[in-house]
Amino acid sequence: MQDSIRSAYARYAPPALATVRRVFERFVPPRVVRWLAVVTTVMMFLVVLMGVTVTNTGSARGCGGSWPLCNGKFIPDFAISTAIEFSHRAVTGLVTILVLALSAAVLHYWRQRLEIRILVPLMIIFLIMQALLGALAVIFNPTP
Repeated sequence: MQDSIRSAYARYAPPALATVRRVFERFVPPRVVRWLAVVTTVMMFLVVLMGVTVTNTGSARGCGGSWPLCNGKFIPDFAISTAIEFSHRAVTGLVTILVLALSAAVLHYWRQRLEIRILVPLMIIFLIMQALLGALAVIFNPTP
């Protein structure tokens, strides 16, 4: 059984991976990856500013105690505190996608560099930790 799986992998996987790599390199050249890094950095800064806005306006409970939904809905009813909190969550979701795309692209082009092999997994780990901290803050509503 394992021999048949290995032979199928040896026969089909390398050509398929080579095709994926060619398509990726054609549509996502290193120049685009560098721009993606800049956009991701700016968006991360925007997420931090929005988090500060959520905290300073007291909008942290604008979506109630539900996470990742807002008041149990994908698109919540309008209120100022709900709009502030919901926009923060929406932008954070977009930045998560950008960080994961940047991670994949950077590993594709520069995986031979030691700092890339160390920093990309750390970036993903800290992204997950930050999301978990945000979720826990919504669910358990800690006091200052």
